[in-house]
Amino acid sequence: MTGGDNGLSMERLVRYFMATLEVIVALVLAAGVIVATAKIAVNLKELLLAKGFDKEVFLSIIDNVLLVILAIDLTRTLITAIVEQLIPIRTTIEAAILAVLREFIAVEIRHPSISLLLTLTLVFAVATAAWIAIGFSERHGYGHVIVRLHRGEGEKAKHEGRE
Repeated sequence: MTGGDNGLSMERLVRYFMATLEVIVALVLAAGVIVATAKIAVNLKELLLAKGFDKEVFLSIIDNVLLVILAIDLTRTLITAIVEQLIPIRTTIEAAILAVLREFIAVEIRHPSISLLLTLTLVFAVATAAWIAIGFSERHGYGHVIVRLHRGEGEKAKHEGRE
């Protein structure tokens, strides 16, 4: 009996496994958005009822807002990857930039460290440069930079929109 005969082939098992993982990731992201949104509401209430300005509560609000934005951005990327079998590189870089910004806020205000701040600055600069370069490419007719997921062929970068 070969892998393509009766039953599930290895390729099919891998596809089912990947689809299951994608659903799990989507559920975790949705749960994260719900929890972070609830934390934002609780922290806003604390901030509004406090007699003075509470820096920690304010930082928690900013941290959770960035977390919600990041989760929504990742969800958008995940849905695109599932439905269209494409991963838009610019959207992925946007998520990376948001993650670095979130880390900047957490590190700079709570536990400043020069080496970590320099590392985050470098990562932020590289991600931002890539984001700008891809945006320039898209605006000047070179198409959208994406990764197309081909069944059985691995990943290939492709520029869409070229004539």
